[in-house]
Amino acid sequence: VKDKGKKDTSSVVSTLQHVSRWHFIKNLQNEDKPEGFPDEPLAIELSRIQADGTSTLITVADATAELDYEKVGNDWKGTIQIKVTNTTAQDLYVCAAYLSKEFQCFLDFVPERVKLLQPGKSIFLGPTGKDGKTKDRINLKMGAVEREYNWPQTEEALKFIISTEEFVAEALTLEELPKPLTSGDRGKSLDTGTRGFDTEEESVEFSGWGTQTLNLVFKNPVFNQIPASTLKALLDWDETAYYAAGLYYDVVADEKTGQPTIWKLKEGIGLVVPEDEKGLLDDLTLFLGNKYETAIRNRRYQILSQDRSRLRIVAEGDSWFQYPILLQDTLDQLYKSYAIRSFAEAGDTLANYLKKKEYLEAIEKEEATIFLVSGGGNDVLGDEFKFFLREMPDTSDTTPKRYLNEKFFETMTTLSNQYDGMFTELLDRYKNLHIMVHCYDYIIPVDTKATPKKQSWSGKHMIAKKIEPQAEREKLIRFILDEFAQRLTDLVSKPKFEGKVTFVDTRGLVDRNSWFDEIHPKNPGFQLVGDKFVREIEKVRAEKKSA
Repeated sequence: VKDKGKKDTSSVVSTLQHVSRWHFIKNLQNEDKPEGFPDEPLAIELSRIQADGTSTLITVADATAELDYEKVGNDWKGTIQIKVTNTTAQDLYVCAAYLSKEFQCFLDFVPERVKLLQPGKSIFLGPTGKDGKTKDRINLKMGAVEREYNWPQTEEALKFIISTEEFVAEALTLEELPKPLTSGDRGKSLDTGTRGFDTEEESVEFSGWGTQTLNLVFKNPVFNQIPASTLKALLDWDETAYYAAGLYYDVVADEKTGQPTIWKLKEGIGLVVPEDEKGLLDDLTLFLGNKYETAIRNRRYQILSQDRSRLRIVAEGDSWFQYPILLQDTLDQLYKSYAIRSFAEAGDTLANYLKKKEYLEAIEKEEATIFLVSGGGNDVLGDEFKFFLREMPDTSDTTPKRYLNEKFFETMTTLSNQYDGMFTELLDRYKNLHIMVHCYDYIIPVDTKATPKKQSWSGKHMIAKKIEPQAEREKLIRFILDEFAQRLTDLVSKPKFEGKVTFVDTRGLVDRNSWFDEIHPKNPGFQLVGDKFVREIEKVRAEKKSA
């Protein structure tokens, strides 16, 4: 790990030096140009060569040319000519440095890299072919990065260095840096070690010289359009899922459950769906869910778990353990200290955990000694909540219990039994495992009468049952969460779980002004919840060391 860290640091330093040199070349100019040396000694003309062989001039304004691609088959391509003419009355030595978006400095569009250009004479820029001859045109082809990262345009430049004396341009050469990953890179080596470029600074000093820059703007003809198959490929690969999800989608809360599970294409984005790919739209909707957050967490775990001094933890849970994009949830707080293999998903239920049991094999594989679980919130305060409320309160009771029917208490018993089964199975299988479970905090139901535009998932159902006033609704929520906490307290007190399961009481941590929405804290609130877990984890860790 130490050697890898040194290698990574060296790579970063070399890359920064490379980028610094690229910017040095791009901004290069002679502050002490000889008297009479013109600002633009070269006339630069650009022409677009059409597929049928005809050509049209490209307008150059403010030293900038906009270049368009044309579609050839399934690719976006183009061909241009760049003509450079010496407009002065003396010999000039000319070098053309092509500065690409990958931080490459390419000099070979000019023969021998530096060309003597006599007064009034012209040359066409172009690469040297396999036959050794220099071509008089340059081909364009839009790359996967521009398409998949949805750049509206890319900006590059030609930096001309002009001198009255012959000079050597080799010090300007820079290889391109690695491109951002695209869907076509999956399965290829992702080695990002030090490139083979010289990181020593070399000066570029000439007498009687100047520079001239032509900025090139490549317009993306498919901006805000992406094939559904390409988007799915990006989302299906851990290396690109997080970025692609944030680039193309917004995550919004499900109006029914309040969970951040609804993916909505960003405004202006269009999915290109050929007739034979229509089914991909449904696949994407089902596929997205928590995909990108899980991907980035898996990647984070792979990195953190290499540090053997970090405690390894496996976690299963709901949106209090994984709230995509918008919030730094409980586990996000814990990643600061621990390596956590997480199977949490926003909107998930305890019954689904037990059905999938993804955590079961992972505990052994990752050699985890602590298992964290967050579950029950969606079972009680989710879509089912409205079914727990009586049509009319029980007049024989004066406590908040009077608003709840038997279905609520049956659900509480079911949750307790499900947790009992989960803990029993885990501890039978892993004798050295310690389990931690929590009870959420006192959520504040939205008063949809006072704030009708605010989203509500519990408050609206209580208002519909005429539970008044707001203080009464808050008392009912406290009763429900206290009941849930009591069930967990009773459960972990069973002899078979004593000393092996910890109930992390998270009630009363988040104040009234620290809620992001009706059922999720803001980041500082999640920080308090995370801190409570850290204290309990460190307590168990200390006990294991002293045992």
